[in-house]
Amino acid sequence: MEKKYCSLTFDDGPNLTTTLDMFSVLKKHGVKASFFVCGKNMDEKTRPVVKEIFDYGCTIENHSFS
Repeated sequence: MEKKYCSLTFDDGPNLTTTLDMFSVLKKHGVKASFFVCGKNMDEKTRPVVKEIFDYGCTIENHSFS
């Protein structure tokens, strides 16, 4: 029997509220996802969040600058 898969994606982050909340749920359940980030949301505060998500094994995708 063939395995079935579902892809989870999150758009328009990163931020320090919903991005962290979603990542916490993913880690709790051992799930990976793709995060589509907006360049305008990347700064000194969100950069470590994105690195942690990447280091966990999620993919980081580009959702343009704005």
